[in-house]
Amino acid sequence: MVRFVTENFIPARVHVKDDAEAFKRYGEQYNVHWTPTVLELDPNGEEFYRLEGFLPNDDFLAQLQLGRAHMDFKQGKLADAEKRFREVTDKLPNADAAAEALYWAGVS
Repeated sequence: MVRFVTENFIPARVHVKDDAEAFKRYGEQYNVHWTPTVLELDPNGEEFYRLEGFLPNDDFLAQLQLGRAHMDFKQGKLADAEKRFREVTDKLPNADAAAEALYWAGVS
């Protein structure tokens, strides 16, 4: 999990209690009203994928991978997207995201 995140994202955290002002600002900007909420953003701050609520580790990792694959897809990197979608189905076939990943691999 940690390796996937550090290799694919620049993680940032805004804690609802520790930094209430920033949480309010970003919450309004990205329409976040619930924690935990994980946003996958491009370098310009455009949202590509969103996760809300708690998930077990395998499902959380699969959702992060699915979001990363969607980022490639939306940027027109179809071969990369297909590879990433198939990684979800190959490595985490029992995760809730596997069926969606298989669909998007075919679309890619």
